[in-house]
Amino acid sequence: MKIICCGSSFSSVDPSLPGTHYSELMAEHLGAELINIAKPGSSNFAIRLQIDTAIKLKPDLIMFEF
Repeated sequence: MKIICCGSSFSSVDPSLPGTHYSELMAEHLGAELINIAKPGSSNFAIRLQIDTAIKLKPDLIMFEF
């Protein structure tokens, strides 16, 4: 199973706290591969572009926040 997470700072992973982000915890619980493409400061338009990228990667689940 592949999960892609899109969004702004709320959805981006903090490298100083590995394994603690909600997307990482959910992927671990489901035994899924996580690809987090969220970027801090992203506008709604940037998040829409992230979703376009996520669709092209053909995941089983796309999570996003605006």
